[in-house]
Amino acid sequence: MPTATHEVIEGTWDEISEQASRLRGHRLVVVVLPDSGQDAPAPARRMEPGMFPQLAALTDDDFKAAEYSGDPTADEAALPRDERG
Repeated sequence: MPTATHEVIEGTWDEISEQASRLRGHRLVVVVLPDSGQDAPAPARRMEPGMFPQLAALTDDDFKAAEYSGDPTADEAALPRDERG
């Protein structure tokens, strides 16, 4: 099976429109970026160990208790008695 390849073209509309004859007939996705004078969103970062020190004290049991099983009765049974409905 052939793999799809993508070409990324970046520039102003005037710069990109100069390639109109080459791009004619192709499917395109256009993403409009903020002006360089505007605040751009912060780039996404990968999660890394130690990134959230406030969560360091959590244990595997904490995550198991918080996990949704799809069974409301089982999920409620995992709550402390004073928090059950």
